[in-house]
Amino acid sequence: MKIQGMTALWAIALLWGCAGADDEAQQCKLQSGAVGACCNLQLSEDETILGACVDGLCTDGVTRQPNPLCGDAPPLMRDRGIRDAAPPEDAAAGGAGGQGGAGGGEADQGLPPDQGMGGQGGMGGAPDPCANVTCDPGQRCDPMTGACLVRPAAACEDAGQCPDGDCLTEDASMGTVPGGFCRVACRDDEICNGGICLPSGDGNICFDRCDDGSRCREGWTCVDVEQPQSAICLPDCRVAGCANRQVCNDDTGQCDPAPPACRYPCQAGETCTDGRCIRQNRTCETDYHCEEGVRQCRNGQCIVSEFTDCLNAAACDGSQTCVPTGNDTGLCLFSCQNDDQCPADRSCYPDLRACYYILCGPSRNNGQINGACQAGSGGQWPGTCLPVNAPPPGEAQIGICLEAGNVGEGGVCDAQADGRAAADRALQCGQGMICFDDPDDPLDPARDWGNRGECVRLCDPRNGVCNGQRRCVDFGSRDDPATPDSELRYLGFCLETDCSIRADDCGAGNHCRPYSFVADQGRCGPAGDVALGQPCENVEQCGDHAICANAGDGLTCFGICDPAEGAAACPGGQRCVTNTGWAYGVCL
Repeated sequence: MKIQGMTALWAIALLWGCAGADDEAQQCKLQSGAVGACCNLQLSEDETILGACVDGLCTDGVTRQPNPLCGDAPPLMRDRGIRDAAPPEDAAAGGAGGQGGAGGGEADQGLPPDQGMGGQGGMGGAPDPCANVTCDPGQRCDPMTGACLVRPAAACEDAGQCPDGDCLTEDASMGTVPGGFCRVACRDDEICNGGICLPSGDGNICFDRCDDGSRCREGWTCVDVEQPQSAICLPDCRVAGCANRQVCNDDTGQCDPAPPACRYPCQAGETCTDGRCIRQNRTCETDYHCEEGVRQCRNGQCIVSEFTDCLNAAACDGSQTCVPTGNDTGLCLFSCQNDDQCPADRSCYPDLRACYYILCGPSRNNGQINGACQAGSGGQWPGTCLPVNAPPPGEAQIGICLEAGNVGEGGVCDAQADGRAAADRALQCGQGMICFDDPDDPLDPARDWGNRGECVRLCDPRNGVCNGQRRCVDFGSRDDPATPDSELRYLGFCLETDCSIRADDCGAGNHCRPYSFVADQGRCGPAGDVALGQPCENVEQCGDHAICANAGDGLTCFGICDPAEGAAACPGGQRCVTNTGWAYGVCL
């Protein structure tokens, strides 16, 4: 089983490093709980971090160094580098320490071999505390003290057993970490004693490898991870169970995301699959009865989705044509001889005999981006030029021309009115506008679409100008550098705003309701009574400083947070999750 990212590892994450200084006492506290005088760790010529003096050394919980502020370092640490995973080779029995160092000098006569001082050999003759120590499997000898300590990621019962870390016990984890877990922070694999250093929660910690065929301990199972390519031991959900919104895979022992529940009850002949009630006979009322992204509802039947990739006509529905797009690929587009045979906002291209959007913008000699354009294969209908993803530098912006109706700015509209009859045009927004905030669900199989929205003007969030007191609120998207395609899109709506989402400056009993994830502007309104983590239908129902959003398990109230506040931004161990271009974060 492959797992993308490390969300399955949050339960055993470690917050490590120096948490901060007590100005009055000049004391620093590590996340492990250790406290000592503040000191500086020199990681490289250009990098210095804050640490605390613990046991005569300056440490951040991972790296330890001698430091004058911390007093005299233990002998084996003097003149060492920034790691202390093992004593230098010449320290074990004197070695390069000088005359008499190999087996103890004259001054050592009569002392047990492991207590020799190395005679005239100086520091090289310092004893190795682990020279005569044999530890049990799953333990390692501490080169500082000679004590047997639980190695990173091994089972444990208390923090005193774990070197440079803490113990997440089975009881403290409520049984989700069988046998306990020695949680040790790391920067690389060196400190992990044969294990692997991987990200988990707010830092990196050590995990046991199992990519060499070795078995995981009881209650744990071997799981593949992709970055880096390896396999590690994680709790077996058949023993430990799963957290909310996850289900245990009986074959792999790993927790998989629970399939989304169907928002409307399934009827006879329907099966809830990936959040939709799929009909066995492939009939439909809306797309709710068809596989998402695979089929769509058209004329009462679930057919191959428009714009599906194809190599030939066999991949498309009988009502579609596989239109070549180059490189031996194509797209399934609806076949046509005139515009009336095309879905809403598509027009018939005679040379292709297929339906597609009419493109717009100055470079197409068809109106202005965010403004008016002419729709239809003959330019016979007024339209609105909706911008698509931003082009590469130097290329002109283009849009798609959506058919427009007769409703003016601020007027009542219906987002489900997608026909070309006079009754539909009477509920469609005029040129340069879009129907905003219609709460109806286009997937509703009962087609209960009696609610209405408001016609608002399009604008460019970089420099858009709106009428009256309205502001251009950003609804665009930022480019994800991890993908080859550009998702950058400049799209804004002229809306009324009176508050900041992050500041939540609406006063007692009210909160700032967001319009989008990428805009900090919102509208003040009464806070609802739905608690965090509980189902919701809209943001009006959620309590103070919360948003109604879908994180994979249906609409839920989530707390709004500022990522700049770090771990303090969210309660109860939740993280402030954000994404490229978001103006704020959400507690998950």
